[in-house]
Parts: sequence; C-alpha cells; structure tokens
Amino acid sequence: MLRKLVGLLGESSKALNEFVSDMDEGVRRTLSVQEATRELTIAVRVERSIFELAMTNSRLLAKFDEPSAISLQSRKFYEDACRSSRSYELPDAPLANFDLLIHHPDLETEQAIRDAIDDIRETRDGFLRKVVQELNGNSVMKKHFLNFLEKRGAGKYLIPLREAGLNR
Repeated sequence: MLRKLVGLLGESSKALNEFVSDMDEGVRRTLSVQEATRELTIAVRVERSIFELAMTNSRLLAKFDEPSAISLQSRKFYEDACRSSRSYELPDAPLANFDLLIHHPDLETEQAIRDAIDDIRETRDGFLRKVVQELNGNSVMKKHFLNFLEKRGAGKYLIPLREAGLNR
C-alpha cells in the first residue's frame, strides 16, 4: 500500500514537473516572440494611429466642403480652433519593416516569430486596404488626407499606402 502511494506521488510529481516545464517553455517562447516583434509592432501602431488621425481629419474637412451654411460656419469654427490650438508634430517612427532576419536557436520559437510577423502584416494590410479604398473613392477626402500628412512632414507614410494601391 505504501509503495503504491509512493509510486502515485512519484507519478504526480513527474506530471507536475512536466506541466511546469511546458508552461515555462511557453512563457519563454512568448517573451521571445514579443522581443523579436517589438519594434515592428510599435512601427505598425504608430503608422495606424497617424492614418486614423488623418482619416478623421479628412472626413471632417470633406464634410465641411459640402455646400451648406452649416458646413461653412462649422468649417470656420474648426479652422479658428485649429489656429488657436498649438500645432503638434506626429511621431517620427521608422516605417514598418517586415523583412526581419529571424534566427532563433529553437526552431519552434523561430516559427512562432514568423507566424507573429505574418499576423501583424495581415492585420496591417487589411487596414491599409480599407484606407486606400476610402481615399481612392473620395478625391476631396484624399486631398485633405495628403495635405494633413504633408503639413506635418509625414510624407514617408504614403509609401505603404501607395504599395497598397493608393492612386495619385
């Protein structure tokens, strides 16, 4: 009976050690993926934030271009508010670079990093397609969008949009 109990404890201990070891490996892999994709993730988030800000501004200004008394008054109010507020600069982050050289001693971790990069690229590409589709479908909005980026020295962000199909 005692031998059976000791045997069960040994098996339980072995199973617990394997579980903890698997958990530890999973945490190490996750940390490696986060470390390897950190700069890319930041670059994509900055790019997306800039595009969202420019799109919001462009949509608003395009509405103001509609011929109505309310639009004219609203535009004057908006322009006065913009002049009175401090001008701001957009963050100057490097463009997203998906051509990362990935070498990791653990092949499963290396594949996890590649998969994470593919997921980031897929999400970004989907977002860029939506931005390009909206801008290509509205020349007034596109004019305001391009002006927004130009005035803030953010022309480099047009590169991924052109690659995604933004018309000139």
